[in-house]
Amino acid sequence: MKRYIAPIVLSLLLIPSLASAAISFDTNSAKLTGTGTNTFTPGTGSNAVMVIWVEGEVGGSDNVTGVTVDTHAATQETKLQCAASDFDYGYLYLGGGDGASHNIVVSTTGASPLYHVVSYFGVKQSTTIDATNNSDTSYSIAAAHNSSITTIADNSWALIWVSQTGSRTATITSGGTTRVSLSGSDNLVGDSNAAVHPAGSNTFTITPGGSGSSNGCSLMMSLAPAPATASNPFQLWPLSLF
Repeated sequence: MKRYIAPIVLSLLLIPSLASAAISFDTNSAKLTGTGTNTFTPGTGSNAVMVIWVEGEVGGSDNVTGVTVDTHAATQETKLQCAASDFDYGYLYLGGGDGASHNIVVSTTGASPLYHVVSYFGVKQSTTIDATNNSDTSYSIAAAHNSSITTIADNSWALIWVSQTGSRTATITSGGTTRVSLSGSDNLVGDSNAAVHPAGSNTFTITPGGSGSSNGCSLMMSLAPAPATASNPFQLWPLSLF
């Protein structure tokens, strides 16, 4: 009788090893005013975006008509009328990350706007952003206030802009980091400073300082990370063993 020994077959499958993309804050930011040309110089990094938060004319109408970066239009992602007062806007521009100076123009039919430019790396290059929340239209900054946004894509970053009337100074004390502190009639710019994982609600706690009466409103958006890329196309994984 012949004896047959079944061979052990090991099949290997070539599967790329994916490097997870991660968003990071560019250390550069700028506070700019006016309808003329201003310049902003981001740092260097890949999958870069610029976020331009704009406060229109206080007590005015919906008068900001657009934002350009080097004559290219930025995309208005969100807008909010703050307690029947000024309109506030969030614009996104895909690009930057080159360490070069960029010309930024905010166009308006009203008075001189005030705006902040911040940039991030590792962001999905799409003007269809992860999420927005522009429902937090009026609250007192006499005490701590929570503003929340729900992210959709895993590892997104939450961003916030706070506009106010009054004289209080405020910072983010939980849920993120203050990039530009709110002081007097200025604005607060901040973000989660980390990936929101798993996707879901991110709550910013805005805590006042100083004294006096102030009212604020919050405008928020979230940015999804750039898709992962193959870092090692030669990694082998077992497909079957029998």
